[in-house]
Amino acid sequence: MKKSLLISILLMFAVSCVTRPQVIDKKYMVNMTDNEEAMINDLESKVVDKNNELEATKKEYDAVLKEGAGEDKKLSDLEDELFKMKDELRLYKAQKDTAKIDETTQKMEQKKLEIDDQKKVTEFYSTKKAMYLSNVEVKQAELSVILAQTNYEKSKIARRNRDKEIDQQNAEKAQNPEPEKKGFFDKFKKSGPKSIDVSSYEKYYIDQQENLRKTILANKKAIDEYNKAKDTFEQRNADKAANN
Repeated sequence: MKKSLLISILLMFAVSCVTRPQVIDKKYMVNMTDNEEAMINDLESKVVDKNNELEATKKEYDAVLKEGAGEDKKLSDLEDELFKMKDELRLYKAQKDTAKIDETTQKMEQKKLEIDDQKKVTEFYSTKKAMYLSNVEVKQAELSVILAQTNYEKSKIARRNRDKEIDQQNAEKAQNPEPEKKGFFDKFKKSGPKSIDVSSYEKYYIDQQENLRKTILANKKAIDEYNKAKDTFEQRNADKAANN
């Protein structure tokens, strides 16, 4: 079960990341030392564990998305009401209706206070959702790092076995050489079997570590913004409770 889940994770990331090196063919994951086998097993377990963490974080984000439903619409409605009042005020000024001008001006000031208050509510929920989404992105980046490390370590083992395979193929060709072909298209054919480019796996691993670093920094910023909005929101609630 755990092995099949690991394969699903590897395939999912192979499809979603076009710049990611190919998943190592399992036929080359042979003749490993005890240390190599233990290391690969440990990394693959970490992949599954981190994927479970990612799925749990996604569920937390989905739950937070339901919070504060309708608060954005409340703010939008208040802003629409203020906009209409501005139109009315322009009309009363054109009519030089002093009483209506004063009345509408007072209503506008009250509406502005309501908008400012509602902004504290919407900011709280929007920054909370942004923080939880950022938490998901951190888990995704962490998983990408572990996957990249796993494939990097596998590539070193696979190259050793692939090179042995190439040496064997070359030895067989040397014993049974094929007649030289001099057709026009033959010169465009590939020169022979290629080894596994470990450096591409190493580069991808380094790139994922850098991406994780940036994602963590963005997450810290999202947390700071949420905490600031939370303090404002809680102070707003405390003030309302004190005035009631």
